[in-house]
Amino acid sequence: MNNINTRGELDSSALWRIPLEDREVARYLLRDSDVLFNNTNSKALVGKTALYQAVAGDEPVVYSNHLTRYRTNEETLAPEWLAAFLRYHWGRGYFERVATEWVNQASVRDEIVKAMHIPLPPLPEQQGLAVSLQSKFESIERLRIAATRQMKAAEALPHSMLRDVFGAHQPPLEEGAIW
Repeated sequence: MNNINTRGELDSSALWRIPLEDREVARYLLRDSDVLFNNTNSKALVGKTALYQAVAGDEPVVYSNHLTRYRTNEETLAPEWLAAFLRYHWGRGYFERVATEWVNQASVRDEIVKAMHIPLPPLPEQQGLAVSLQSKFESIERLRIAATRQMKAAEALPHSMLRDVFGAHQPPLEEGAIW
């Protein structure tokens, strides 16, 4: 659940490797284009969703019991479309509202997700819209990274200005010197 970020991306920087029997690997094995729905988390984070995209040569990847894996009939529902649909509803707080709360966590039952009405434009339209969304998300991410860099630079400006003034007019302090 911690490998799905709030932007709907999978973060593989902190993977856990656990020993599993072959039957468990077969049951939980991820395939390209599986949709991962975070069914158990804090109330604010339950419902995060990501699309798994396999990379050639990857070791087998399985998912946690805090996730639900959805596989679509790709003749009628593009997995990218389903992932975007679920992300949209997470972003508007739907899963937070319908979650069952437990001690320090919340969960969304599979029946709730499966009962949702998913708009189904023709498959080529779903795929085209999903590609367009992904391109826009990538642009947003580039802007977010640039804005973060600019904020860090702006935060450093006051110190830089002080260094420019006092660094040029102040002899270096001797160790043990008191003002």
